[in-house]
Amino acid sequence: MSTYNNIALQLNGYFSKHNFFKILLPLDLFIVYGCVGAKVLNIFIGIGSLLGTLMHYGFFLGLLLAFSNLNNKVVYRGLFVYAGVEAFYLLKAALPPNSNLHYHNLIPALIFGYMGYVIFKNN
Repeated sequence: MSTYNNIALQLNGYFSKHNFFKILLPLDLFIVYGCVGAKVLNIFIGIGSLLGTLMHYGFFLGLLLAFSNLNNKVVYRGLFVYAGVEAFYLLKAALPPNSNLHYHNLIPALIFGYMGYVIFKNN
């Protein structure tokens, strides 16, 4: 995992040089969990497309920040929850009364689940 650590350290060095990211670096935990929490909340009550889109991109920004801080627990937990939400949407669409299997939820569930597993296994 030396390549993993080297990339994370280089990314952390880049983020440390820019004021906007320097402010956000210590907030990686809150950004990832807040955005994933909003995605889970979106299952039960609609939060709107604009807020959903902001949470989607905020989640990936938080993952990059957590990765650059080598905060692997936050990264794999966020990836697992994100994969779980996508799998829930897949099952929701596949069960009656909808009975349509949408593969656009299957692919992210598999990719994010696998990435979370790899990081969990190497942690």
